[in-house]
Amino acid sequence: MSQQDKIGKHATKVTKDGTTSTVRYWSTDVVKVDWKTGIITLNTGGWWTVTTKLRMNQASREWGLGYHVYQDKGTWFVSMDGQDYNFVLESHSHRGEVFKFATGKSQIAV
Repeated sequence: MSQQDKIGKHATKVTKDGTTSTVRYWSTDVVKVDWKTGIITLNTGGWWTVTTKLRMNQASREWGLGYHVYQDKGTWFVSMDGQDYNFVLESHSHRGEVFKFATGKSQIAV
């Protein structure tokens, strides 16, 4: 697997607790998947960095979640199921840091 396909290890911890899997980068849970409900939570923690985005995309690829986070002219987007969503405008946080969604692909256990 390439660097893009597998979750990186630097300052990163992957945990699996029952039906939940989490990717923590430094002190932020950047990806959290509840396999039972299919809810995926992406969280920048206020750190809009290349590596935060990379960890989110690596988790999607490694776990087969079907989303992709990208940036266009400084704005972050989440692409899934043929739709593009503005990360900040669609977020569930007053600071635009937390993006939650459900996808059928998330029903597959890791």
